[in-house]
Amino acid sequence: MTELLSGMVTLVPAVTYSPASTTQSSPSEMPRPELAPSRQRLPIEMTCVPPPDSVPMIDAPPPTSEPSPTTTPAEMRPSTIEAPRVPAL
Repeated sequence: MTELLSGMVTLVPAVTYSPASTTQSSPSEMPRPELAPSRQRLPIEMTCVPPPDSVPMIDAPPPTSEPSPTTTPAEMRPSTIEAPRVPAL
């Protein structure tokens, strides 16, 4: 019976210790920053893995589509602007 009580008592103080630190001012600053970086480390690694897969796929289409549209609108723009400018004046 004594052993069972010991086990239960150990769990109670552990749970009460965590909240007690958060309620205090001094300990709250130390435990908070330590837990924050630990949780952010996991999400950062997962977010870095997906980007690489999307980068290569997006890199291929832009180069082929960029040269064509950039040259066509650039040439048509000056022509269309100059034509109406002369008759308008």
